[in-house]
Amino acid sequence: SWTVPIKLTVTDSTVFEGSVTINVDGASKDGATVTLAPGDSPTQTTTGGTATFQNLLVSNTYTITVDLDGDGGTYQPVPVTATLSKTNPNVTVDFYTVSLKADPDSISTTLKGAGIYESGAKVTIEASTDAEGYRFDGWTDDDKSDGSVSTSSQYTFTISGKVNYTAHFSRTYTVQYLAGSGQQNVSNLPTDPKGYYDGDEVTIPTAVPTRPGYTFAGWNDGNKTYKPGESFTMGAAAVTLTAQWTPLPLSLTGGTFTVAHNDSLSEVIKAVGGEGQITYAITGAGNLAGSGLTLESN
Repeated sequence: SWTVPIKLTVTDSTVFEGSVTINVDGASKDGATVTLAPGDSPTQTTTGGTATFQNLLVSNTYTITVDLDGDGGTYQPVPVTATLSKTNPNVTVDFYTVSLKADPDSISTTLKGAGIYESGAKVTIEASTDAEGYRFDGWTDDDKSDGSVSTSSQYTFTISGKVNYTAHFSRTYTVQYLAGSGQQNVSNLPTDPKGYYDGDEVTIPTAVPTRPGYTFAGWNDGNKTYKPGESFTMGAAAVTLTAQWTPLPLSLTGGTFTVAHNDSLSEVIKAVGGEGQITYAITGAGNLAGSGLTLESN
């Protein structure tokens, strides 16, 4: 920070001449508009970073407002807490920029808080995304080797220098549970709305799905079958776990049953005797092997 010395006016002890010097990120800011209220010459433009004001009255309290572009454009006028007085006629005001970016930059994100602030101001930044399957990880400082700043998406700090922060987002992946064959008759099928990071541990629910005529044989991901309650490590892709089923053996009592061969299996096979409906698996020749059918009494 630096100031340009200003010579006090000596003709009237109640009037003095003062200046306001504007620095942005440590460099003097030319072309900034500085407004004092009240004042005979309320608006000046900085040259060499400094705006000079004459005929300032000791009895007045001056409010300083700065437009850093000098045209009311990119930056909105910033109220400054500094005051001018006869004993302190030269005021230097330091501003620092806050720059924000997202990683990855290929997804839709909203970053709030970027801009320019007076040194010592409280700054709140915030990051969010509506990209499906992503969540916020944390802020890092691009200018530091160990740049971890905060894991909170909304972070408040006191600014004392130029800031370059990055908001990090990570992709999450889902686990889906499918009923497999006979899905219309499966009950107690678990769901998991949670998203998992690559490397997270996933615990399979202990609840066991049910299907008439079958016993549940575990969850298969295409490579391995897991039991309820077992865990696995999430990779960088969604996981689908499909229920595996083992047919119950057919056991008929109370009569003689005749089952006709029906290679198409398009009809319900009826047997003589027995009562009610029995879901079973047929083992035998041709296309009947391993097919779940329903017996109904005549």
